[in-house]
Amino acid sequence: MNRHRLNSSIDKLSERLDRLNPSASIITSNNTINNNSIQNNSSLKLTHWKGKKIIPLDKWLKITKANTLFRIEDYNVMEGFQYFPDDYTENLFCSGVEDSIENQANEWYRGYIELMEYTKNPCYGRTKCSDCLLSASWEKVGLYIGIHSVVIKGLAALTRGGLNGQEEGDAPITYPCNVLNRYECPFDNQKNIKEEDKKSQLDDVDCLFALERMAFRVEQAFGHATTISQSNEAIYEVDFEANKIKEYQTTYYDGPCLCTGEYRLEEGLAKVAKLATFPIRNEDDVYNALTNREMLDNVL
Repeated sequence: MNRHRLNSSIDKLSERLDRLNPSASIITSNNTINNNSIQNNSSLKLTHWKGKKIIPLDKWLKITKANTLFRIEDYNVMEGFQYFPDDYTENLFCSGVEDSIENQANEWYRGYIELMEYTKNPCYGRTKCSDCLLSASWEKVGLYIGIHSVVIKGLAALTRGGLNGQEEGDAPITYPCNVLNRYECPFDNQKNIKEEDKKSQLDDVDCLFALERMAFRVEQAFGHATTISQSNEAIYEVDFEANKIKEYQTTYYDGPCLCTGEYRLEEGLAKVAKLATFPIRNEDDVYNALTNREMLDNVL
């Protein structure tokens, strides 16, 4: 039997096994079939998933043109749905798909993500870290004041290792994280524990994600305080007889105040009521708010 016929026979056998066990078919280097419980053996290669053949990502993209900004009609979607790529990419069907095949596309994508989870794909694992406190994802887009760094420094000083206070020498807290793969997270202290034996409380990874959500809310609060503090640079001239208010924008330099708006009395007073009673304009203001419990409560 030549190599082509042998490979064809293996593919057909894998497809038959898929129909019996739709999760996965695995072929070893000596062409014997094994079940998915031996997935972690490095000599194994996953060839099919949910009845579809797995092909290299670059080949799949060449077939579908899915990572381009072509018109929907120019995508080769239906042929692409006959396979699954062997790697993860976020750039799938940038222009969307036709309404008539949307349900089919969603079903295919769910299977694709399940494959990435099953194989613990590192590229997909990286996306699952974006909402972790240690990922520095918010700093990369230049948002807010960097409260995450402050939280992490305090956390590292308190724990000196694992988040639950393990002895020094356990996974250290580094920022930004130098792993960025959820499947290889050094703080996943429950990955080797059976599902039924896992603790009901938050594990270390859950704590990192929860702290990220808290830090983000603080960032939002300071961002809002900074925005309304900008209005404190204005002077409002009230004319009660004419029932109007003029707004003048001031500067830090010696120069004329420019009139930037004129409002009815009720409208203008509403703008004044929104002025910050404690301005947040610079690092000193942020520091004062963070170290003063009453002021921090007001910011939040």
